[in-house]
Amino acid sequence: MKNSKEMRFELQDEEWPFQYTDHDREIVRAIVVDDAGFFYFVRASRNDEFGAATLIETSGGGVEPGEALDMAIRRELREELGAEVNILCKIGVVSDYYNLIHRHNVNNYYLCRVCSFGERHLTEDEIEKYHLSILKLGYEEAIAEYEKCASTPLGRLIANRELPILKQAKALLDNWHKVRLWCFGDSNTYGFDPCGFFGGRYTDPWPKMLEARTGFEVINDGKNGRMIPVREYELSQFRRDAERNNADVLIVMLGTNDLLEGARAEEAASRMEMFLTKCAMPLTLLVSPPPMKRGAWVPDDQLVEESKALARAYKALAEQLGLRYVDVGEWVIDLTYDGVHFTEEGHARFAEGLAFCLFEIECPS
Repeated sequence: MKNSKEMRFELQDEEWPFQYTDHDREIVRAIVVDDAGFFYFVRASRNDEFGAATLIETSGGGVEPGEALDMAIRRELREELGAEVNILCKIGVVSDYYNLIHRHNVNNYYLCRVCSFGERHLTEDEIEKYHLSILKLGYEEAIAEYEKCASTPLGRLIANRELPILKQAKALLDNWHKVRLWCFGDSNTYGFDPCGFFGGRYTDPWPKMLEARTGFEVINDGKNGRMIPVREYELSQFRRDAERNNADVLIVMLGTNDLLEGARAEEAASRMEMFLTKCAMPLTLLVSPPPMKRGAWVPDDQLVEESKALARAYKALAEQLGLRYVDVGEWVIDLTYDGVHFTEEGHARFAEGLAFCLFEIECPS
């Protein structure tokens, strides 16, 4: 989850004497990890003004004029690694200097998880001058490689900058792997497939995809037809489940069935207020279901408008209770013919959006 303590430090170049600095370069770099825990770097073999050196370095490069940092890191990782990634968080910013070329570097470091690999798009210099290739290493192997490459002046500059970042990334990943998410919802959490056979459930509903994307342990507590719990026996059952699950984060997405059963948005929000007031955990994420659309279960526009109103009511409720809130309507989730349930693509889009939101939440201590 969110790196609440972004690293920020400045390093001096002790390899070459300082004369002057005549330009700054804003750079994005990434610690890239896959689901198996391997890290990806670039290998450069160069012989230039810095001397002959074989190096390990994080993938990245200069930010183009007017380019957002998140867009820049995605572009650089496509070019150098051929990787599509999820950006998990920003690790920090390292300011350092290359005195030999009179440059001040501002390095923005991100932690990213690989989604897929494809074709790389290297520049001529990266191919001919730096002989850029990909390194896939375990954590200890990467540490050892940085230490080995620190035998040259440029290698030392890079190792001094990147070893603390790599160690911080490993600490963040180790912490996140202990996080338990409890997804408390209805059929759209369960993964109900209105078009499916054999029980009508998707193989990979969004909680399963979320677990794969984030590395968090995810409890899928979705139940077909579930409404917002307000009866005492429902609340008591929830408290017993909360004790058993021992989750760090509660994710609540309910209210659609309340609307389908005739409740107005204000009434559903009042039920949610009662539920959260009596049962909210210390770290609760309130999620508004995506707006319905006209379909087999949604015969008129009134339900569509009520579902949109529910999002507004939930946002006000979250502000009132001091809870974190997500409006799924902004993600344009694809729904099936019934106007209510997610398609498979909708589950994937939901998992992608929620993963990004979760990495903006401060880690439980």
